[in-house]
Amino acid sequence: MNKPSMEEFVSGNDALKRPVLGRPYKGASLQEMKAAAQKLGGDIIDQSAGDISLVGEDLDPAFKEYRRDIGKLTGIEADPKNPGVYDLPQNYAAEYPKVVDLIARNGLGITTSYQGMSTISGRAAINSFLTAVRQKSEKIDAETGVRAKPTMIVDPLTWSGYQDSAQEIGIQLVYSPTTDGHGLLQSPDGVREAIEFVKNDSTLRLMGVNTIQPSNPTGLGVSKETIVEIAEICAEYNVFFNIDAFYSPIARNGVDILGLKDLQKLPPEVLGKISVLVGETKVTDSQKKTATMLWLAPQGHDEMAKSYMAAARKVKGNWNAYTRGDEANTAYALWSDPRGIHAAMGKRYIAINAARNLMDEQLSSQIPFQIGDSFYGTGALVGPDGQPLVRDKNGRPVSGTQEAMSILANEHKLMVAPGEMFRPEGANLLARFTAASTEKEIRRVGDVVRKLLENANG
Repeated sequence: MNKPSMEEFVSGNDALKRPVLGRPYKGASLQEMKAAAQKLGGDIIDQSAGDISLVGEDLDPAFKEYRRDIGKLTGIEADPKNPGVYDLPQNYAAEYPKVVDLIARNGLGITTSYQGMSTISGRAAINSFLTAVRQKSEKIDAETGVRAKPTMIVDPLTWSGYQDSAQEIGIQLVYSPTTDGHGLLQSPDGVREAIEFVKNDSTLRLMGVNTIQPSNPTGLGVSKETIVEIAEICAEYNVFFNIDAFYSPIARNGVDILGLKDLQKLPPEVLGKISVLVGETKVTDSQKKTATMLWLAPQGHDEMAKSYMAAARKVKGNWNAYTRGDEANTAYALWSDPRGIHAAMGKRYIAINAARNLMDEQLSSQIPFQIGDSFYGTGALVGPDGQPLVRDKNGRPVSGTQEAMSILANEHKLMVAPGEMFRPEGANLLARFTAASTEKEIRRVGDVVRKLLENANG
């Protein structure tokens, strides 16, 4: 019996094919999973989360040489007598405009007017953005006298951090439905259906749409045509369209995956509703964090950009989430390296690309699996008969997420991020895997899946 494809898995899953309200995931967090993996010992295959540095290769030595002189270009230089991270005179600066402008113009190819700010991490940028969304909704409440919960539409599966932040800040997420031909990714028809779902609930107020390009957790990116069509739909409803582009620097075709050249051909009334979040964490490592928030602001259509960005800057200031000078210099160096970001990564980029290919090779032949241009991939833990692949001690299929995760970790020494972290309904048989790992670890993942299939086949 042949394994089902991911498209077949999705089309047979009714819970994926309807919009669903976000709600907190009640299982172990990624941090708790990491701690549990450490307790289980050195033989555990920890696929719960990824960090680009785990591929075992450093950034290109030539890039590091180039990086040393960047401070002279940006004006961000340490005191040579005391060159520590916190001794930069600009450390408490609100912005590094040269860095932001280089990322916008040289890195992303933005030619229109824009509003931009830098901050210390992707999470800080997202929290600033979501807080601005909530504040904008509160102003609408005051103007109309109608209270409703600010709502943002996200991908059918989306990074778990969005739900965490949304819950804390007071934003309601709505997960889009999957639609035929788009697998687990966002689609124009799915966005329209989710918008109508929100519009038909008087307790919700639609503020905008968010998509991760390329996706966390699926690793895949939507087409440029889809990006453009979603932007046009958002303009039609007078809401924002935010593109979370944190993984785009490591995509095979780089930031071209965002379709910004095509987007900038759209009318200014559409452009003025588009924002982009980008950073370098996925290139360097999780401890060297910078993030940039950019909002397209063509003349005469910049009201949304100015209002949201002013609120986001204020939030950043309240939280003291200013970018550190050394990390701003690293960001400038990566985006300005004349050889491009992939060359600046050097062997690290070669390693992550090889790891993505190897994970695809190891898993796609065994289970419904997709991996693309981030360092994550998503697999359906089902056998050829479509039944759950994880079995208990009596050989019975296990469909409950918590029990399945426990069996995988304790009996098979594999820790993965469960699908229910990324969508509250319909994802219990999905798991996120990471290619930010060594070749040896990825082959071990393939061996575990083979063992699961053997057990399922009796």
